[in-house]
Amino acid sequence: MVQRKYLALVSVLTGAVSVGCSDATRPADGGTDGGTEKTYTYVLSSLTIDRDDSGPKHGFNLDNLFSNAAVPSDCNHEDHFARYPEDNDQNCPRVNSDNTCAVTPNPGCAMGAPGCRGGVDNQLPAIADAIEAATSMDVRQLLNETVTQNKFALIVRITGVNNLMNDDRVRLFLYRGFPTFSTNCNTVEPGRTYQIDQASLRSGGTTLDDAQFAFDGRIVNGRLQVTAPTGSIDLPLPEVRGQRITLTLQSPQVRVNLTDTEGRSGNLGGAVSGNQLRDTVVRFAPDYASQVNTLLGSVVDIEAMGVCVDNTTNPPRYGNIGLGLGFTMVEARIAETNTFATSQMPGTCGYSSPSDGGRD
Repeated sequence: MVQRKYLALVSVLTGAVSVGCSDATRPADGGTDGGTEKTYTYVLSSLTIDRDDSGPKHGFNLDNLFSNAAVPSDCNHEDHFARYPEDNDQNCPRVNSDNTCAVTPNPGCAMGAPGCRGGVDNQLPAIADAIEAATSMDVRQLLNETVTQNKFALIVRITGVNNLMNDDRVRLFLYRGFPTFSTNCNTVEPGRTYQIDQASLRSGGTTLDDAQFAFDGRIVNGRLQVTAPTGSIDLPLPEVRGQRITLTLQSPQVRVNLTDTEGRSGNLGGAVSGNQLRDTVVRFAPDYASQVNTLLGSVVDIEAMGVCVDNTTNPPRYGNIGLGLGFTMVEARIAETNTFATSQMPGTCGYSSPSDGGRD
């Protein structure tokens, strides 16, 4: 029972992305290639939580601070260096006394460079370690197996691509996918076919372009960049004790190196409200309220409405928590007939226990 409740908490923090809010009106495409626009489709093939050490982390600078735990707005947490050199703009080469970047525009810097300070807000490694210490579960392995064993398929569709190296306007769509295959279930293989969960579309939607999560982005030196500073992604989870759980990831960002067949060095980040997380967990596990409050009090790293942690109220009030995840993708196909479904076909990978081995 203890492990189940803690695993539910991990699920809340890292649940399947399938809906969200569209970004602002699309800008005109300045164009980097006069060729025909192409569409590329991928499926998530791995999902990674960093180790909680002094090394660089996945995620992004969500509060425009480069925290060193020296000022109140740091919420007693130091920020991290960017996980990938391509994302070194999340670091700052010279920092003001209030921990804002002293260089405008910020050119970024590499970990270890003189004066360079990281700005990545990511407390997911600390949360995973706390849960693993309390339950002896390997949270990181369990989360990744959800993807690699086809229990959750996130379909990534990128449209309007003129050039995979540089393109100043593309469109990103995310959907929950249902595998249509029933063999080789313990791996995510390229080129396999998925139906799209009808719930991934906005109300009344009938086409792939009607995805609830759709944002504009760009490709810079082969790396897709999507930023939604005023947007959010709802993270819906399976019912727990008869309740549908939804968590909102604020200010989401996505970056990943693209080829026509795969995505590498993926970086997904955003913030969750500590107050919403507390209310969500306590609603289905009220007997864990004390432990949840203790955990949240130690991981809030982003000030919200002037608050990091306020224990003078009942229940306590919290700021936000930065989260970051690594991911990879492989090419995928969307079913041309019966494209959308309200449920997964029995016997397919991830549905129950279809036979493994063999070929599709």
